[in-house]
Amino acid sequence: MANYSIDEVKKAIKILELSDTATVSEIKDRFKKLIAVWHPDKCQEHTEKCKEMAQKVNRAYETLMRYCMNYQISFKKEDIERTLAKDDETWWLTRFGDDPVWGK
Repeated sequence: MANYSIDEVKKAIKILELSDTATVSEIKDRFKKLIAVWHPDKCQEHTEKCKEMAQKVNRAYETLMRYCMNYQISFKKEDIERTLAKDDETWWLTRFGDDPVWGK
């Protein structure tokens, strides 16, 4: 059972300045960049604002990680193929092999 709401997830996406789709790696990278900017030890000016923003960034990251950790990933062959088909080269090789004209 989820312990967050859709609004919390949307708010977290906005705080971390993510697009509608992101990988876990992209979420982590964005978190690291933002916390480096807003961490109170790094941000000497406006310490209260920095502290507040660092807390928001941390909460947003925790929310998205909880969401991602509860997301069920399908390992069915057709779902894996559909995911891999997003890569043009993989799509081509899956259907036609490495022959540049007709495939296998």
